[in-house]
Amino acid sequence: MPLDNEQYVKSLRYKIAYISKDIQDITEQGAKLFIKVSEEKAAEIEAAIFRLVEETSESYIDVPADVIFEHKSGHKFPEYDIYEALLSNQWVVPYENGLVGFGKQFLNLYRYLDQTFVQWAEQHGAVEYVYPDLISIDTLNQYHYIAQFPNHLMFASHLKEDIELIQDFSSEVSAGCDCYNSSYIDKPTYANKLAICPHVYKQYENQAIDPEQPIIVTSAGKCKRFESINMTKVERLLDFTMREIVLVGSYEYVLKLREEFIQLTEDLIRRIDLQANIKTGNDPFFTTEYEPKALLQQKLKLKYELNMLLPYSGKELSVGSFNYHGTYFAEAFNITSTDGSNVHTGCIAFGLERFVYAILSQIGLEQAQSVTEGQNERQFI
Repeated sequence: MPLDNEQYVKSLRYKIAYISKDIQDITEQGAKLFIKVSEEKAAEIEAAIFRLVEETSESYIDVPADVIFEHKSGHKFPEYDIYEALLSNQWVVPYENGLVGFGKQFLNLYRYLDQTFVQWAEQHGAVEYVYPDLISIDTLNQYHYIAQFPNHLMFASHLKEDIELIQDFSSEVSAGCDCYNSSYIDKPTYANKLAICPHVYKQYENQAIDPEQPIIVTSAGKCKRFESINMTKVERLLDFTMREIVLVGSYEYVLKLREEFIQLTEDLIRRIDLQANIKTGNDPFFTTEYEPKALLQQKLKLKYELNMLLPYSGKELSVGSFNYHGTYFAEAFNITSTDGSNVHTGCIAFGLERFVYAILSQIGLEQAQSVTEGQNERQFI
């Protein structure tokens, strides 16, 4: 599929993955996509892909990214397969697609980054919370998440509260039945959380805050997003950890702190000497009706992304974002101010596993310890 815009190709690739479970692989080469499917499904999938292209190409408008920071690394990039090295050293342990465990120096670097972000937050007066891994479907609908990103959802449910049915289920499963369906499983009222900040906004729902005492909360937690065959290695996981710093206050307060956290991130990138940039981005809204919202994010610079080079592929991986939400969440959760002024929100978010993975992809396993010790010399572990 020859196309002429790499950003559009990236957006299209993301959506094509959900067309059919019979799509085996999707690869990009510049502004071209190559989609591998089984022969018997080829015509059906091809027709669906071209319908998607027709729907999305008409509404897609290219807005050039505004690059506000760029750093070139002085590291000699590793010449070996980083992912295979992580597996062979058991720094990363693979399970099913999108699920990994990790330890050793990967875990040390993970903790180092997380502690760094916590220190940044605490320096600005943040309070740390731990939130549940589940979120109610009602809360997700309160800010229209499900309508905008239905493809990401991982529902959480349980067997219906019927003792005879539960016993039947146990017997059927013991006999080898594949009966994990709505005959036995109750309608879900919860989903696995997809981000941290909605729990913060729910915490302050229907409250009036003093503009002179804005809210800043930091929290880390497991998030889960189903991304079909887009899940790969440690770049994009089904189950991953986000560290967020959430801001609730005046327009000036939210934008000022967002800028300060961008500056702190730039300093970190320079100190570790990583090849990275920060530029405008947008959320991957799934349905065509929400694509104008993505355009607004780009134009109004509501979202900046921290992108790091993956030397083995030559592609960028987004490892963090700096988001300004305007009054959207405050209105959705009826968060008001004591003086009647508008309440604005924002959040700073880092994907910890992918951040570590991107660092190791650039510096190699041998130098991992030098990052946590703040040293520049090459160290072998």
